[in-house]
Amino acid sequence: MGNLDLVPNGVSVGAGIGSSGAMFWNLTSLENCSASGTVLSQGSISAKEGTIEAVVTPDGKYAFVVNEAGLASGATFVGNVGVVQLQTDTNGNVTGGTLLGQIPTNGAAVNGIAMSPDGTRVYVTTGVAGLGSGASGSSNPVLAETNCFNATGGPNRNGLLTVINVAAAETNPGTGAILAKIDAGCTPTGVVESSNADVLWVAARGDNRVLAFSPSTLESNPNNALLGYADTGGAEPHGLVLFDNDQLLAVANSNLFSTGQANATILYVANPASASVVQTVSTGSVPYEIRVGADDATLYLTNADSDTLQVITTKVN
Repeated sequence: MGNLDLVPNGVSVGAGIGSSGAMFWNLTSLENCSASGTVLSQGSISAKEGTIEAVVTPDGKYAFVVNEAGLASGATFVGNVGVVQLQTDTNGNVTGGTLLGQIPTNGAAVNGIAMSPDGTRVYVTTGVAGLGSGASGSSNPVLAETNCFNATGGPNRNGLLTVINVAAAETNPGTGAILAKIDAGCTPTGVVESSNADVLWVAARGDNRVLAFSPSTLESNPNNALLGYADTGGAEPHGLVLFDNDQLLAVANSNLFSTGQANATILYVANPASASVVQTVSTGSVPYEIRVGADDATLYLTNADSDTLQVITTKVN
């Protein structure tokens, strides 16, 4: 199962569950361990999709579903984003959905997805860019690479960051909803945008880095959208979360393929061009997803192979 996403009304929570698609549960029932859940089927293609994650629009009407292994109509590479119109009951529980279409990602292995705070954009990371993807950033050696580590033995090309117009995707889900595609280093995974939409952070897992992009420049002049980058202080970063009024970035360094050190690190990112690690926290095995509590200071980290939830208390000035 992939990362959980809370429906804005606070009644339901959803996630990707693999071949069956995405599933939504009533939050109260889930907390009481009595939830049965509702599967959002994508029709006859569901068993081939490999759904890993879902995010929901702020109005609670649509879900954008990451299908890691799905082949969109007319696409060359597996990996797409399904756009599903949600159905809810009078209490706001998700009761089903209708697949409106799928947006191909022009590469293999979709790794991450995030909704912008204002709900107008969806950001998607793809592990390996397809040849002829038409992505920007090809002249920047930080973004466009040919020596990326690939544990499956596949192409060693860099991955992609794709920007999707939410309103356009709801009306006509397809390549026409894509606003920008840019090379994004080796195996980009986690992605998070600042609350003021000034900075978009991407975890370049194969580079042990985080990349900082200007969201507005991604759409207007993508070749100049990179604001900076920084080493994460650990191996194979995945989960990201901003906190302390977006001045700090917490990173879950998964060490998924045992190439280095698993840990959680905190970077000071007030200036994206000079971001740096200010604290390192020991973790369990394969720290993967990380979130911040309502106090904008307490961090919650899942250690995937240790089957533990780790609570990290930080002091925010």
